[in-house]
Formats: sequence, structure tokens, C-alpha cells
Amino acid sequence: RIRNRGALIEPLPNLFRATFQQARSHASGEAWLQERIQAFDGGSKHQRKQVLEEFMEYIGQSTASSMEELFSSQAHLLFIRLTSWFSITLPLFFELTLQLKVFLTLLEFREQVFIRAFFESGTVVPLMHTLSMDFDVPDEVRCLAILVLHKLAAHGRQHKELLCA
Repeated sequence: RIRNRGALIEPLPNLFRATFQQARSHASGEAWLQERIQAFDGGSKHQRKQVLEEFMEYIGQSTASSMEELFSSQAHLLFIRLTSWFSITLPLFFELTLQLKVFLTLLEFREQVFIRAFFESGTVVPLMHTLSMDFDVPDEVRCLAILVLHKLAAHGRQHKELLCA
């Protein structure tokens, strides 16, 4: 507070505080995920599992309305790695439930970039394979795979047609 001839003058409000705080949290979310991606890239399957668990916990504590807002382009980089890893770990049945939950979390934000990437990456095919009799996966995995496919189909006729093709 500043004194002006005996009266107290209030300091001017910082009109940019929210903008700076948002930019700082955006950068921190992006940096946080970038560190996790590096750990994912250099880690064993158990370290990758830990990265996914931390990711789910981070998302659960967030109030962001989009992955872009929360992680910038880093979320797409994690998605690419996760779709590749899903195809590799499917025959091994390693942490399929956790991986599918991460997919569902990414789809919750309803961002076209992830929906399109599911089809472009070819991840839909392994998802469909989890429903076949060739894979003796637990019912929970099948249910989660159906939920992921349902979320993809819910994004319009074009996506339904791609799933049925």
C-alpha cells in the first residue's frame, strides 16, 4: 500500500496474473510429461508401467479441459509411443488394462487429433484382436477394448464406417 497525503492507495491489480499462471502451469505440464516420455523411452516395461500410472494420477488431479491445454504437443508424443507399445505388449498380455485405461482417458477429452491417430496408427486392429478368440485376455480387458472402440465410434458416421471396414 502506498500513502498519498494521509490516505492509503491500493496497488493496481495485476490483470495478467491469470495469464502468467496459466502459462507457467502449461509449461510445467509440458515439462512434466516430457520427463515421463524420456523415462518411457529408456525404461523397462515396469518403468513404462510406472510412467502410465503417474500419467493417470496427474490427469486425475488436473482441471484442464484439453490435453493440448495440459501438455501441449507432448500428449501426442506419448500417445504415439503408447500405441506402438500396445501392439507389442498385446501378445504378452502385459498391463493391457492400464494401457486401455490410458487410451480411454485420452479419448475423454474428445480431441480429434487422438481419434484420428487411433485409425492412422493402426491401433484399431490390435484393439479388435483383443475381442477375438485368438487372445485369451481377461474379460476386463475385453470390456475396456469395447469401451475404447465405442468411444471411437461415437465420433461420427465416418469413424463407425472405418471400424466396420
